[in-house]
Amino acid sequence: VAVTGNSMGWYLALACAGILDLAGGARLVNNMGGLMHQQGAGGQIVWSIVDDDWQIQENKILFIRNLIAESNIISEIKIYVSIRLGGMIVFAADEAGLKWLMERLPKDDRFPLRLMHHAAFHSPLLNHIVPIARAENQASDFGIGDIPAIDGQGRIWSPSAFSCTAIYDYTLGAQLTDSYDFTRAVQVAAAEFAPDTIIVLGPGTSLGAPTIQALIASGWRGLSGKADFQARQQDAPILISMGMADQRIWAENEMVHTNKR
Repeated sequence: VAVTGNSMGWYLALACAGILDLAGGARLVNNMGGLMHQQGAGGQIVWSIVDDDWQIQENKILFIRNLIAESNIISEIKIYVSIRLGGMIVFAADEAGLKWLMERLPKDDRFPLRLMHHAAFHSPLLNHIVPIARAENQASDFGIGDIPAIDGQGRIWSPSAFSCTAIYDYTLGAQLTDSYDFTRAVQVAAAEFAPDTIIVLGPGTSLGAPTIQALIASGWRGLSGKADFQARQQDAPILISMGMADQRIWAENEMVHTNKR
């Protein structure tokens, strides 16, 4: 009924929604991946903001606000919130900022985690990428779509209800330089389109937890935490991961059954 994606997964979402055809989607992914490798600046760090039951900890939200405010008055570093990713926050920073963050963020057995080979995506540190990206990707590749797509600001792009120029400008503009709110995208998609099941296409199973954490935060279908989600999954799965063989078969069977109806 609708599709969304995280970060560069927005490009795949555009193809799944029919806004780009397969060839156009492949070109965009290849072009932008190459640009990130060749022209990217800075990097990203991930930090968890939830407890063991996937409840967001308000003291960590406050800590992040204060941390960003503190970094803003230090001229030698540049730090931004890159992605709101369910139970995690992804920071974008220059090299000095990355070092500062790794020293300031409280540590556990997993976080903070520096994402290797990642540029400072979704931040002003990639402002220089915008004109290059627009020179390498044509607005004519973008169409009116087949199903709604929800972007990193929680905006719904419904088929035939938007300007192709507008979605091109967002994709090769704010999508590169502004914070990407995957949490909001998931919450809007679930609230507005009321899916029976959420299917996580990939990569692997890495987006399963952030997706459910976003839904727990909004109380979708009364979800109250990780334990509640795991109990519901035993009876009638509400999230299917195509990265898991048994769940992929279930999803494929459901799609065949739906198509027959």
